[in-house]
Amino acid sequence: MASASLMIKSNVSKDLIKFGKDSTKFISMAKVRTSGDTPFQLLLSGEMCTAGINAMEFGVGKQKKTTYSVGITMEEDSPQIHPLIQIAALAKIEADKISPEMEFNEFLKDDKLFIKLRTDAQNRSFACKSNLKIDPKKYSDTNTYDNVAFTGEAQVWFNLEDLKYGISLIPKKIEFSKEGE
Repeated sequence: MASASLMIKSNVSKDLIKFGKDSTKFISMAKVRTSGDTPFQLLLSGEMCTAGINAMEFGVGKQKKTTYSVGITMEEDSPQIHPLIQIAALAKIEADKISPEMEFNEFLKDDKLFIKLRTDAQNRSFACKSNLKIDPKKYSDTNTYDNVAFTGEAQVWFNLEDLKYGISLIPKKIEFSKEGE
């Protein structure tokens, strides 16, 4: 699907007005669509650069929150990255409408791509399908796997307060496999 014509559907103009009235509304999200206005489906696969699913806690006291992610080793010139590069170029056009000082948050860091795994509202399950029985309390089973395949969507976020923007990946399906499988 890398050759599909992509577009970003954004309400950044309206969101800027909202932000002007209420500084707590500083994040604007934009959907990535194909020319037919259907969600763009992204497929990525590669070697895991994390020991399975990583959990990171942040916040203080009752405000503590745990986030979960998995990392994939991905070379900068990999054909799998081309759709993300195209999305980043489209996002820059939208970001320039906000401010020429908008700074892009790189999605690829040291040949690693991290995919955040969202949870349901009760934090009982991940909001994506998987070939393994995993949930936020039982995810260590992924530690013995070498590869991961991601199927999902991408969206663009704009932080109107900090003048940053980037690409967020939304997993629909995550499959883990061992070397040689």
